[in-house]
Amino acid sequence: MTKTCAFAGLAALLMSCIVTARPASAQARTVQPVLGFPEQGLDDSAAYQGYQTRFFRDAKGNVVQVYLDARSGRVVTLLADAVNESVGFTVRDGSGKPLRLEWGSPSAVVSQAGSRRTIEYQLVANAPRIMIGWILLGSMRVERDLVYSGRNLQPFDAAVIDDRAQRARRKHVGLGIIDRVG
Repeated sequence: MTKTCAFAGLAALLMSCIVTARPASAQARTVQPVLGFPEQGLDDSAAYQGYQTRFFRDAKGNVVQVYLDARSGRVVTLLADAVNESVGFTVRDGSGKPLRLEWGSPSAVVSQAGSRRTIEYQLVANAPRIMIGWILLGSMRVERDLVYSGRNLQPFDAAVIDDRAQRARRKHVGLGIIDRVG
């Protein structure tokens, strides 16, 4: 059973927490990726080992990278501008195994109202049930540390990173201070 995942909205929601929510007055527009790989027929998809990425331009023209890692079920959105913030989350099937996600559409929707920017994209999972965890708001450095340490592969009920800045971000966006993610 294929489901269009509601967590496409979760990524948009979490990113909107970083770059602020899209007000009703924001003008949204659909954008195509400026680059994506692996590109079928051009790149050796085996070399990417389940990794897919797309680069978009946000409403201000800044680069936004979104990558999917099928091996770990990790999805990361990176604002590659002066803000240099990211949001990542891991998706697993009902038994706790990493879930491969696919792009749900070839485009993204970007908007801006004042200094508030959003990007929304769709993802699809071929699973009747999904679990989302290891939600991480931060910089690419924090994301890299999580992945390089292998903590993103641990069970969702494992202790989260005890980082003062991470706790402050979570509190700021209304996620609260929690001991576990899952």
